[in-house]
Amino acid sequence: MEILKQLYLKSRVLVLDEPTSVLTPDEAAEVLGRLRQMAENCSLSVLLITHKFREVTRYCDEVTVLRRGRVSGRGSARELNTSALANMMVGERGAVETVTKTAAGGGAPALEAEGLRADGDAGVEALRGVTFNVRTGEILGVAGVSGNGQRELVEVFAGQRRALSGTVRVHGREYQPTRRRLLADGLHVLPEEPLRNACAPSMTIAENLAMRKFDRSPLARWGWWLNDWQVRAHGRRLIERFDVKAAAEVAPLAQLSGGNVQRAGTGPRTR
Repeated sequence: MEILKQLYLKSRVLVLDEPTSVLTPDEAAEVLGRLRQMAENCSLSVLLITHKFREVTRYCDEVTVLRRGRVSGRGSARELNTSALANMMVGERGAVETVTKTAAGGGAPALEAEGLRADGDAGVEALRGVTFNVRTGEILGVAGVSGNGQRELVEVFAGQRRALSGTVRVHGREYQPTRRRLLADGLHVLPEEPLRNACAPSMTIAENLAMRKFDRSPLARWGWWLNDWQVRAHGRRLIERFDVKAAAEVAPLAQLSGGNVQRAGTGPRTR
């Protein structure tokens, strides 16, 4: 609708920031295909910001890659393949080769959900008897267009949404989403929107990094008195370890870019 409004207002240049993030592949192809046609007719110029290789190679003429605020490469989208683009984005050491998939072993279930039911934000049932298990050494994918219960499922595991019925078991034990059980069972949740439900944006980076261990020595004395110096030192160590691009550990977390929020808000909180 926003794109249609701009076309109605006869805008000649569009800057689109991840316009297909909530669209299905077919919907994304239709939207970008229409814009491609308008660009070919010289009635529109488009700056498309995206991290999806398919969109770059299929719909763009020229591509410029940014890494850490600098141009790391550019060229014709038709001449650059996904491997070259990946090297520009993350460097050769970060580029991942195709991995041959093998059948998972028949290990014991590590995470089980049985008959999970939960309401969404509007009070309408979002999860309707969801049942699955993930075995040791296995990766289970949950597919679906945004808004079909994936977020609510993750929030139930994190203890951020109450399940109406059903059970969850971790390594065979019935699971209750409390902080003590999260730590004891080694269950870590990396949500889709960390600023929304994994971080405290107005608090400092160091304070966010200390959330897992704020009541333990050396970050706290007697289990409750925070040691500010240790919290800041702990923050500096993790900022360096996880390569978080920040002005200082005492800067508000909300000042970080999306990728750095993910590193500071979720990644470093593992045991």
